[in-house]
Amino acid sequence: MGKVAIFLSLFFLGLSFWGCESVRQVRTELSNVIRPEGGNEEVDPNISKQDEIYKIQKRLIELGYEPGPADGIMGKMTKRAIKNFQKDNDLPPTGKIDNDTKNKLGA
Repeated sequence: MGKVAIFLSLFFLGLSFWGCESVRQVRTELSNVIRPEGGNEEVDPNISKQDEIYKIQKRLIELGYEPGPADGIMGKMTKRAIKNFQKDNDLPPTGKIDNDTKNKLGA
């Protein structure tokens, strides 16, 4: 593991004690960093998916659903909130983020 990867691992471990919003902002900023020439560190491929889930969680909160903390993680509470939203909007209650659900959410 490269020095940068070790540093980032320790950095994110330290951030786990801060608010979720701070962690999301740092992840977003780091995803925009260009790797130096010859670098073999990979950018986390889940960042865009985590960001999408985060936005959906924030929207569910705005609409009065309770997905738990807006942390970009698809946990039980988020799935339950999505199912409830889907039921209330005449969508199949799968608990999954499909195109129809995203469109109805406006996310």
